Amino acid sequence: MVEKNKICVFLPNRSELLIQTIESVANEMNIELVLSEGKFKESGPIAVKILHDNPDITAFIARFNSAAFIRQSVDIPVVDLDLDLFDFALALNNNCKTNKSPIMFIQFKGSPKIYDVNLLSQVSGVEIVPYYAEQMDFERDYSVVVKEAGLNRVITSVSSVSNSCENNGLDVIFVPFQKDNIKDTFQRAIDEGITYRKRLAYRTALSESFNKLSDGIIAIDDNDRVVECNDILLNIFKLNREAIIGHYPNYIKYRWPVLSHMINCNDNEIIEFQGKKYAINSLPSFSTDIIAKVRTITNISELQKKEQQIRKKIAEQNFTATSYFADIITSDSGMNELRRQSKRYASTNSTILITGESGTGKEVLAQSIHNASPFANGPFVAINCAALPETLLESELFGYEEGAFTGAKKQGKAGLIELSHNGTLFLDEISTMPMSLQSKLLRFIQEKQICRLGGTQLIPINNRIICASNRDLIESVRDGSFRDDLFYRLDVLPLFLPPLRNRGNDVYLLACRFLEEKYKEFGYNYPIPKAQIKCITEYNWPGNVRQLKAFIERIAVLSDNGFITETEVRYQLSNLPVLKSKEQLNINNVNYDEKGKSNLTDKEIKKKASEDAVKEAYLKHHGNIKVCCEELQISRTTLWKRLKEMGLDKSIFS
Repeated sequence: MVEKNKICVFLPNRSELLIQTIESVANEMNIELVLSEGKFKESGPIAVKILHDNPDITAFIARFNSAAFIRQSVDIPVVDLDLDLFDFALALNNNCKTNKSPIMFIQFKGSPKIYDVNLLSQVSGVEIVPYYAEQMDFERDYSVVVKEAGLNRVITSVSSVSNSCENNGLDVIFVPFQKDNIKDTFQRAIDEGITYRKRLAYRTALSESFNKLSDGIIAIDDNDRVVECNDILLNIFKLNREAIIGHYPNYIKYRWPVLSHMINCNDNEIIEFQGKKYAINSLPSFSTDIIAKVRTITNISELQKKEQQIRKKIAEQNFTATSYFADIITSDSGMNELRRQSKRYASTNSTILITGESGTGKEVLAQSIHNASPFANGPFVAINCAALPETLLESELFGYEEGAFTGAKKQGKAGLIELSHNGTLFLDEISTMPMSLQSKLLRFIQEKQICRLGGTQLIPINNRIICASNRDLIESVRDGSFRDDLFYRLDVLPLFLPPLRNRGNDVYLLACRFLEEKYKEFGYNYPIPKAQIKCITEYNWPGNVRQLKAFIERIAVLSDNGFITETEVRYQLSNLPVLKSKEQLNINNVNYDEKGKSNLTDKEIKKKASEDAVKEAYLKHHGNIKVCCEELQISRTTLWKRLKEMGLDKSIFS
């Protein structure tokens, strides 16, 4: 059943014909009608009472003078019951076919609509004599004005003019409201009511959203009028909503200069109000047909407290390992062997070194080892050595005592090594660790005890260390950027994570798993489009699992509620950057210009590719000649010859 629109009409007169026409049109358009009387200033308070008694009214209709007063009193749409010049011309044509004598047209100064008398005269062929009264006066006898002008005819659509002139014997042409005119007015009222309800729902949702934010929020329209705000802003400035909602900038500036400054100042500006400092900013790209801009006000001291809380929570989250060996999805024999070997390593407390390209899942493997180890009930403390400068990295790792340096906490701070006691310390991107810290780390590994910065007490630590690197640490040892003695201490139990492109069908298996996760997260009901995504195996995924996971999320988000076509997948694949892997680029020896042209000859490039394949196999299988020969499909003699040319031998594993 279609819901009825409830509309209140302020009758411009008590004409039975008009009332019948309005009721007939309302019935045709399935409108629930409320009729009322009240003219000009008295119409505002009457509308307020009607809306109180009928809160489901969606719009008011009234003549334009009354409509202006109603708009000042209510928020819902108010539509003018309007007559245009054609209606007056039609009335003149119907009533002046035989009598073309001059006729007076009385209008009111300040009225929202003034009709063009000269144009009306030209169209009708009747001389129109205009008269502009200062204001509407229901007690005035307008026939006097007509008679003083030497006329005995008047045209009007205002009942008070019509009544006074008819009562004094004048010829009155009263312009009626046509059915089509009333129907158009009702339709405008319906349309504006729908728009108003949508905007009201939007503003309600917006208000609820604003009140969930921790910052003060104020929304402004194109005229710099306040549209919405939240409770936090009201509390900051000690205001109530009615005091500012709907008001224009001059009023705000006069009453609350600080609030006005907040609305108009630049982003990132700091203001002070009642002894507290606040940062002012804008919400980016926030533009609708209702709101032009949204400003935020943030209590700086509260922001600093929250930042500290967030840092603490992040630190606590970093102390938990969430990945397990069961989470490693693979059908690749090499990966299955890696998992089997990792499980064996997990049962010990020896140091593990995981190498592999960026995005291959080194931390996932490290967490899995932790959760399968004797240290599983302890913390998993992870730190990226490349993320912090040398001075900060040292204090984060080893901690510090009170007064160790300027800005140090009064009570000192435990370092990550200390926090990893009875757990696992995961050092990611270990190759980037500064040489000065490498020696301290080596000493800790050997002695299993640390001394905080600025301290004298040795603190014993029982933990397992897992390191990871996306660089070849042997090369780093050779170029002098990594200590050889530290490398030997770390490389007790080495693990090599192969790039995704070398893991056979794993690209497809992982893509299906990631899609399942995203479909569940987004609430999609479509089955997983396994056939449509098989084409992803044609891409070499230089960013490995990390890049694949991001790509799958992209196509899931862009899908039609989970419906994915192979065409769309291929299109998204075509938009991926054409990056080459480390092996393909051989970044240490081959340079490519902006067009991708190498500085080497084709023969040299083929030789480098062959060397890289040998090197990868040799490292992956830890010098196992038989397995390397089988993978590379070359003889032992050829392999030994190439290893000798490349300077690789068993010593790198000792």
